[in-house]
Amino acid sequence: MSNTVATDRAQAARATNIALWVLQAVLAFQFAGGGLLKLTGSPEMVELFATAGAGQWLRYLVGALEVAGAVGLLVPAVGAGRARAGRPDGGRDRHQPVHSRREPVAADRPAAGEHPDRLGPPVPDQGPGGQAHALTTIPGGRSHMDRVTSKDGTSIAYDRAGHGPAVVLVGGGLVDRSENGPLAAELAARFTVYNYDRRGRGKSGDTMPYSVQREIEDIDALIAEAGGSAHLFGVSSGGGLALEAAAAGLALDKVAVYEVPYCIAGDTPRRAREFVQKLGPALAEDRRGDAIELFMRFAGSSEEDIEGARTSQWWPGLEAVAPTVAYDAACMADYQPPTARLTTITRPLLVTTGGVSPDSQMGMGGLPPDFFTRAADAIALSIPHAQRQTIEGQGHVADPKALAPVLERFFRQ
Repeated sequence: MSNTVATDRAQAARATNIALWVLQAVLAFQFAGGGLLKLTGSPEMVELFATAGAGQWLRYLVGALEVAGAVGLLVPAVGAGRARAGRPDGGRDRHQPVHSRREPVAADRPAAGEHPDRLGPPVPDQGPGGQAHALTTIPGGRSHMDRVTSKDGTSIAYDRAGHGPAVVLVGGGLVDRSENGPLAAELAARFTVYNYDRRGRGKSGDTMPYSVQREIEDIDALIAEAGGSAHLFGVSSGGGLALEAAAAGLALDKVAVYEVPYCIAGDTPRRAREFVQKLGPALAEDRRGDAIELFMRFAGSSEEDIEGARTSQWWPGLEAVAPTVAYDAACMADYQPPTARLTTITRPLLVTTGGVSPDSQMGMGGLPPDFFTRAADAIALSIPHAQRQTIEGQGHVADPKALAPVLERFFRQ
């Protein structure tokens, strides 16, 4: 009788261990599948994180953690599961009791919506510049990473996708090209989209000394790659660079910008001057964290926002691209509208803003409610032929599905 009971218990233990192993394997494959979709730039995942207002850097982080969790589940489970499955006692000593055991599923990670974009400037802009990269698969056309060499020899990385007239997308501050990936996907049905990493970010190089002229030459190299002419779209500080490129006389068809953060409203002119004065010394002394803090305060973040960012896991990523904050200040002419240069722009221009005021957006509460509209109006007044449009319901990180139709109508009209 005792032998029969022991055998039954052994068989039950073996079945339980096999079931646990199978469950671990299923969970691991689920984590791995979800993580790989995020890391490889699945259009659904790219759009999900963009719609949530999260930077694409967060997609990479969550994907990496999910894959790591899968490995943590699967590797021990495979070895242990095989051993247990091959022995009637489930792989344990007959005199040891059976203990339930659960492998850690994944490391703690920030929830959707918890990201430094919203802890930063005019949301200049939406993330820490993405140190990991993946290609975005775009319906309606092939997409692959390529490189072009700028005039000074700097290698500029870009994705090309779609068919039709060429459009070059210029990203804002503290982001790489993945931030514009969802917009590129929306435009690729009717345009050939060139979505690139600005110098000093992502996969592009960064030749010293920096100058705005060199960033303009980067765009010129992309235009040449596109066949000699292209439409140009820039968001936030990338819009400031797009305007400088248009004023420099590049071979552009049409130019569109979204929420360029020139400082006109309220006390922002004074804040901009103080920010620029302190930024140079901070970067010269390699105090990158201080430089990011200066940027966040300038952009309307609270001290609580800054402290939260400082203690977060993404802070090192922000510090890694801190030097590019000075690049954006230069592209933005120290955040004052360069009226004399703007008046020289002859190409058709669309100046857009969202309908949601910045003071109601997370991480931007210290900005005047008319911050972006005042700046946009100043641009439009400087260029008599400019068109001015507000996209209702959109904040500084606009939904690509709302933004793309506006750009399409303008570029194709």
